[in-house]
Amino acid sequence: MEGERRRQSVKKVLSLRVKNLGDMARVAATSITMGQPSYFIRFESRGRVLLGMLAVFRDFYTLYGVPLFYYIECGGDEGCRSSPYVAFKVDEMGESVEYSSSNKPGMVMIPVVDLEEAPPFIEV
Repeated sequence: MEGERRRQSVKKVLSLRVKNLGDMARVAATSITMGQPSYFIRFESRGRVLLGMLAVFRDFYTLYGVPLFYYIECGGDEGCRSSPYVAFKVDEMGESVEYSSSNKPGMVMIPVVDLEEAPPFIEV
């Protein structure tokens, strides 16, 4: 019974709006290159299209394990609203981040998963 109650109680995530796509892509690409699966999710919430990623806070004593949702609002950016991938690359010239509909050699490809509706545990 107790285990069943725990499964039913889903806590809300802490939603954090980032300044730009590059900030999220950098985190996702780092995870992917370390062998961890990472992806972005896209959904509509209150008339806005949001692109984001779920993570777990690991860097502060009592907040260790807090679920996070990093996100940006797509606005009128068609790439943000429809592209199936975000491509990320860093080299001696700096960082490159772009929306993509196909694989780009030499870049870390971050898949975007389109959700039918906003997850109930994300409030933005």
